[in-house]
Amino acid sequence: MVEGSILEVIKDTAAIIGANLREFTEYRSGKFYQKAEYPFDAWYEVLVNACVHRSYHARTRPIFVKMFDDHLVVESPGGFMPSITPDNLFHKPRNPFLMFVLREFGEVRCISEGTKRIKRELQEAKLPTIRYSADPNTVTATLFNDVANRTNSLDSEAYRALGDALAFSLDADERRIVNYVIEHGKINASGALRILSTTYWHTANGKLKRLVQRGVLDFISKQHRDPKSHYVLHKVESAKPTRKRAPRRPKPVKSR
Repeated sequence: MVEGSILEVIKDTAAIIGANLREFTEYRSGKFYQKAEYPFDAWYEVLVNACVHRSYHARTRPIFVKMFDDHLVVESPGGFMPSITPDNLFHKPRNPFLMFVLREFGEVRCISEGTKRIKRELQEAKLPTIRYSADPNTVTATLFNDVANRTNSLDSEAYRALGDALAFSLDADERRIVNYVIEHGKINASGALRILSTTYWHTANGKLKRLVQRGVLDFISKQHRDPKSHYVLHKVESAKPTRKRAPRRPKPVKSR
């Protein structure tokens, strides 16, 4: 739960969201490019809108931010105002004085322009457009990250762990596997089968084994035919520096 003034709530919540969003490394035209899971201006504007346009009559109801593997949801108390629809959203602000105050602090850039900027940012990032829905008590804004189609991207954490050479050599299915391991910590053949383009268990298992042979994954198993066996990202153990022993000093010889 984030509490405080509206400026503190926006800043603190944005810091939490930003720390939990993923970054992908995309390979295009022989080079790797960094790409955010969602454009910053898009999700930040959604957060600001939720704070500005919420119903403050429902004082006990908080704004909810929910993060999922393939989408981000922001739920704001209060339904749409009369004559407002997802097509003309926020053209009639619920809290105009609050909006003008936040404009002075730089949180609101241009009145009636925020939703257009969100859609423009998502379009430029080649992501699905934002989806708005409402009932009498809540307005819900949903962003989609298109993670299912990121066949040419690696989670940046995986990219840093693998390095240029291995990251460059991965095909689309192998990138899916590595991204899944980074997200969930581990994977087995059944899990790989759900995210790959094949419907054959042995094909999926074979891809995992090849990644082990190439030093991308490690196979974890405690016994033969272990039902809990799985694969994790390969850990590179740094060699411990060996300490050279000082030469022994000769013991003094006592003369008789």
